[in-house]
Amino acid sequence: MLAKAVLYPEYVQTFARLGSRFSIVSPEISAAGVSNLDTLLQPYINVEPGRGRELRTFELQQASITDSRYLDGLSVVLDAAETGSLQIGTPVLFRGVEVGTITGFYLGAMSDRVHVALRISKKYQHLVRNNSVFWLASGYNLQFGLTGGVIKSGTFQQFIRGGIAFATPPTIPLAPKATPNKHFLLNPEEPKDWKTWGHRHSRAINFRVFLRARQCRALFFSAL
Repeated sequence: MLAKAVLYPEYVQTFARLGSRFSIVSPEISAAGVSNLDTLLQPYINVEPGRGRELRTFELQQASITDSRYLDGLSVVLDAAETGSLQIGTPVLFRGVEVGTITGFYLGAMSDRVHVALRISKKYQHLVRNNSVFWLASGYNLQFGLTGGVIKSGTFQQFIRGGIAFATPPTIPLAPKATPNKHFLLNPEEPKDWKTWGHRHSRAINFRVFLRARQCRALFFSAL
């Protein structure tokens, strides 16, 4: 489907360029309430300027309220069997804090899997390492054992839209930072001991810093 839009002459040089992003802004319900309330009757198109050559044809994308927070963030891709309840705008969580969002979906080359595109905020992109583990984080999980049922509750936003969580196993030295568009596997369940990873991580970092300080002092005194 093709749609024709008209820009005012004074904006053509700014927005009719390669790299400009045209997206539909729609109302969205989240834990904070209803956003983009002015679009309830009719959505509108948001445009973000590009810096490339002059262009007249663009692909219209679906926007979410989190887009502007992640424009300059790190893009990574998760490989999954299906999209399930995931959708554009679904949050990406690190220890319960939203640090990213889902920006799109596309089929793999053999159509045997779904690639889930994520954008991680620039502020938190250092948390994504080559050995990071991603998993589905549902709002509520009911487990039964010998002692009865256990209900683990997530955030209200997870309950409404689901979510993706990730963590990084501790290693010495730390695994390299993930490069743009790196692929990870989306696991259906969380690792059993992931909540302890951060503590081990911190101790490893502190030990390395202390060791380096001792080595620096030894070199300094031997030079005297």
